[in-house]
This record gives sequence, structure tokens and C-alpha cells, in this order.
Amino acid sequence: MRLLFVAWRDLANAQAGGSEQLVDQLASRLTLRGHDVAVMTGGPIAPRDYEIVANGGELSQYALAPVAYARQFRDRDLVVDVANGIPFFVGAWRDKPSICLVHHIHTDQWSQRFSAPMASVGRALEQRVMPRVYRDRSFIAVSPSTSAGLAALGVDPARIHLVPNGVEVPLELGARSPEPLFLALGRMVPHKRMELLFDLWPTVRHQVGGRLVVAGDGPSAEALRRRPLPEGLELIGRVDEAQKQQLFGEAWALVHPAAWEGWGIVVMEAAAHATPTVGFRVPGVQDAIEDGTTGLLAGTDDEFVEHWLALGRDAELRDRLGAAARQRAGDYSWDATTDKFLEVADAALASSRPGRSAPPGEPTLPRYHVVEQWGTGDGVPELSIVIPAYNESQRLPLALPRLREAVADHDWEVILVDDCSTDSTVSVAADLLAGLPRARVLQLDQHRGKGAAVKAGVADATGGLIMFMDADMATDLEHLPEMVAHLEEHDAVIGSRYAPGAVAAGLTPSRDNVSRLFLTMSRNAMGLRLSDFQCGFKGFRAPVARVVFHLMKEHGWAFDVELLALTNAVGADIHEMPVRWSSVQGSHIKILSDSAKMVRDLGRIAKNYGRSASLYLLELHDVTLAGDLSALLEKVAPAAVAAELGQDVLVLLPFTDRASADQLSRRLREELPGNQVRLRLLPVEELLAPRLHREREALLAAGRGDS
Repeated sequence: MRLLFVAWRDLANAQAGGSEQLVDQLASRLTLRGHDVAVMTGGPIAPRDYEIVANGGELSQYALAPVAYARQFRDRDLVVDVANGIPFFVGAWRDKPSICLVHHIHTDQWSQRFSAPMASVGRALEQRVMPRVYRDRSFIAVSPSTSAGLAALGVDPARIHLVPNGVEVPLELGARSPEPLFLALGRMVPHKRMELLFDLWPTVRHQVGGRLVVAGDGPSAEALRRRPLPEGLELIGRVDEAQKQQLFGEAWALVHPAAWEGWGIVVMEAAAHATPTVGFRVPGVQDAIEDGTTGLLAGTDDEFVEHWLALGRDAELRDRLGAAARQRAGDYSWDATTDKFLEVADAALASSRPGRSAPPGEPTLPRYHVVEQWGTGDGVPELSIVIPAYNESQRLPLALPRLREAVADHDWEVILVDDCSTDSTVSVAADLLAGLPRARVLQLDQHRGKGAAVKAGVADATGGLIMFMDADMATDLEHLPEMVAHLEEHDAVIGSRYAPGAVAAGLTPSRDNVSRLFLTMSRNAMGLRLSDFQCGFKGFRAPVARVVFHLMKEHGWAFDVELLALTNAVGADIHEMPVRWSSVQGSHIKILSDSAKMVRDLGRIAKNYGRSASLYLLELHDVTLAGDLSALLEKVAPAAVAAELGQDVLVLLPFTDRASADQLSRRLREELPGNQVRLRLLPVEELLAPRLHREREALLAAGRGDS
């Protein structure tokens, strides 16, 4: 693609920091991957591997940017507005795709840097105008704190995408200083609060000795130079890259007194050298430091000194925190940052095309709780049977006893999911299922629809095979063993009332005509030559079920259509099984109103299926799926779908949120030291793209036990 970054400063600027480093790394790496990248910024600039254009001074560039864009860059596919307090408001003067990249919300920094009138204007532009101008476009935040800050300004969280800064992790560590050496490094600007170290250092030095090296340059540097230097404090100014890396390797700890950060990239740079950090519990810094694991966070100046002293006195503490910090730094490579940026960029471009939806955010997971549970059995059940129910207290006493009889001689689990019924469905189901070896009753957090209920049941299921059936048990339960047998050969098996050999009894002419009309429309809309979409008797291999139900967004009566379209799109083998089906009185379907609704739903599904959903993917390089790795995944991520692809292992994480995915990623790094483990959010558009055909095939084969 052809990209333009509109940024405030280049790395050549003496005040350049983390934001400038992020833009430079993205531009360089995107160029290496074959993209056409340009950066337009205020001077000074230096030659780069990508096109870079100077565009005025610190403030004049804001007025010049639209003109320079119109003259040189109007053909760009995507423009990234890098907002350092005030964005360039690209969204107001470009109607093509653009993204707003925010390092941090500036809050009190306005009054520290500018006069009161100017600070008031800056705050208004950042906090009020920016969210409005970008109300229908995506934001990139570099940390959870920045993401929360944008949400507090009124930005829709679904449009905020996390792309943290990367870091280079050296292969070998340098030699530590034999005497206590502490490092403070960064731009000399008010919010970094380097002057605080002048006040705190004498207390620390009195007890542990050694040196404090303060490196960096900026507007506050001259004021610091005029201050008397406490004994043992060295103010060395700006350092080059080689000096910086040497200092990180020699230092016992990084001391970072900043009042806030976008991300705290210097913290991660120190972590790459196994150097822990003492910082304050403030936005950005608290994201870069895992308190008590990779460094120590303080709430007050006194606590900061206590932590500083602890690191100076306790070598074992330094080593433990440093090792964990280096391991965490491995999670944040610049290649991973570039990958995440491209996910957002691709989605932004896709959403600008006719019929495409907004870029995907974090996965939307089912919300439910367990009401009753009986037994768990030993090992993995052969089959999980999911039954969605809404106001079924009258029909369950007729249906569930038949189901109990059908599962009696099998290692199957039964999961009834209540869609917040207004009658006694939950208590009736609990009484009728009590005592089964494997059974439970779930309830959604609110009334959401049949599709949502089935999705929750699949998320909770533990069987090697997963199926769902309607609560009325209209399909003959003698087909259950047949379903299991067919799933030994196929990825998905769907009951059909219209396939050759099927028997459908009790359908009224009006309902039969509506059903056949909807079937014809579904075939034409989705391009699937199936004989029946709506029969409530469908089974899947568990890996296939978890992936397609995770990606499914439709929660109403027509969810089967999207479900089968996704099943087909991932390359699963779908088999139709003729069934004996009998209509049961008490159906909630209203022929006229529900038919009209299902037609509307079908149109929406045909337009949007397979878009704007996402799930987490772990990529493990140079490992195998055998032995300890398989056991670990079964223990900590039982819903994971894993497969080998050459020397790599792919692990899809359906029904997994960011926190759980991060935890699993860290656990794998602990269990597989020295191996590369990469976590990323995978949009459904990418998963279904032709170029991932081999990956999808490998995952399906793993589900069949073929690899």
C-alpha cells in the first residue's frame, strides 16, 4: 500500500522521543516489506530509507500540512495522523482512509509547556475536537493507559487498537558495573521530572554508594545544568546509540521519575538488557512495568526511594526482576509492532470499500454464568450436546427425559443454555438434568437470542465433538450415534429435513412454504448448495466449532446461515445427514413477523459475514507440538486449536480475551525458554484470505487428528 505518516518531528530533532522512534521503525520496516512509505514532518530532518519531507516549523506545519498533502500525497491509500497533543486533523481535510495514532493524552503537560491561553486551546483541540473529527475512524494507542485515556474523551473503545512500541533485544548481555550504577535516560522535558532525582539521589547514595548517570537533552536540560550536582551524580547530556546500549547493560537499574508516558519505551529498552526499572504508578509507566515482576512501581517519592534502595542492596532481587524484564521485552519486537499496525491499516482500508464494516477490535466473548452443574467425569467427553432454551418450561418435561435416556450409555455431556427466560425454564431444567454424570445449566447475562445461547454453550463445552439441538427435540434422538459416527469422517454434520431419505412430519403448509422460501434465499445469498439451513441438529469437530462460533456475530434465529457460511469459508468438510423430524407444538416462531425479520437478518449476514471479527493467534517458531507443549496447552488453554506447520506451531485461541492470551503467551515463554513466541490479533478477513490456505488446512487436519 501507499502510506503517508504526518508527524510533528523527525528523529533528527533534538527533542525526538518514543513517538518519533515508533514512526521511524514503522516506516523503515514497512518499506522493507515492499510498501511505499513517506513521512511529512516539521524540520529538522535527516535522510532515511523512506521518503521524508520537511513541512515547516513546530507550529506552521499544521497549517501547511493540507496544502503539502494536496500537492504531493493525495494518491496515498492511507494517511496516519501522528497526534502529539494536537493532531493534524487529517480526517477533516481527507475523505479517504486515515488513522489517528496517539502516544499519550497530554493532560497537565499543556500547562507545563505553554502559557495559560495556549494551554487552554491545546486541551480543547485534543480533548474535544480530535474525538469529533475522528468519530468514524480508527485510533491507534501505544498502551492500555492511552487507550483508556482516549475512551475517557469519548472515543468508542471498539475503534481503539493497541499497537505498543517495539524494542530490540540484544543476543548477549554486557557486563554489569562492579560498583552500584543507576541510570536515568530520556528527553529533558518537564513531565520527565529529572530534577526529582537531584533531590532523591543523596539519600540513596548515602546508603548504597555508587553513581547516578543522567543522560539526555531537551528544554529542561539547561535548568538542570545550573543546579549544583550532588556527589556521585553525572549529567552527561545526549548520548549516541552505542553509548546508550552500553549504559543499559552496565546499569544496576533504570530510575524513571516521569509523571506520565505514552508507553515508556526507555523502560522496555532497559528490560531488553535485563535491567529492571523503578518508576511511578502513572499512565504509560504502569503499562511498561509489571510491578514486582519486571520492576517496581511507587506511589510516592518516599516509596520510590525505598524501591531504589531495595534494588541497590539486593542482587537477587535485581537478577529476578531483570530476567523477567528481558523475557517480557521479547514479547515486543518491532516486527510484531509492524504486524499489528498492518492489521489495523488493512482493516481501515477494507472498511472504506463498499459493503465493508469497521476494523475489528478485541474479540466479543459470550457472557454467561453456570447455574447448576452435576459431575465432570474423567477426561474429555466424546460429545458435548448444547441445548438453547427460552421460555421452554412447558416442553422440557417432555423432551429432557428422552434425552436422559439417549445419553445414558454414552460418555456425553449435556449443556442447557437459558436465554434469560421469563418463566421457570431454569428450575425445570435443573430438576430434569440433576444426577447426570456430565450436565450443567448455563444462563446468559441478558436475553440475546438463540445464536448467542448456542455460542455460549460451545464456549463452555469440553467434548471432542460438539453439537447443538433444539429444546423441543424435534429431531429423532436415535440419530445421535449416527451423528457421532459421521463426525469421525467429516468436520461438520448437519441434520436435514429435505435431503433424500429424510422424513419431516407435522409441518403446516404455511410453515413449510416459508421454510422452503428461506432455504432458497439462503442458498442464493451465500452460494451454498445445502438442502436445509435451519434444522436444529448440527454437529462439529470441537476445533471447527470453537473457531466458527467464535467468529459468528449473528445472534438471532438466522444464525445457522452465518454459521454454515463460516464453516464452509474455513475449508471444513460439511456433510448433510437426512433425519426424521416431527413438529412439536409450542414453537416460538411467528410466521409473519419472524419471517420478515429473518429475511432482514439474511440480508445483513450476506453483506457482512466474515468481517470485523477477530481472534488471538500464537505463533511459536522452531518448536514441535509433541510432549510438554501439547500437555501445557491442554492444561492452560483447553479451547486452543493448535497445529504444526513445518518448524512452526500455530495456536488459535477462540473464546479468549487479551488478558488470558497474554498470560498464556508468557507461560509458553517460561516453559519454552529460547523459543520465539508471538501473539497477535488475527482479523477474520486475514484468516479467510487465500494466502492462509495452508494454515487453515493444518488447523483442520489437527482437529481431525491427521497431524
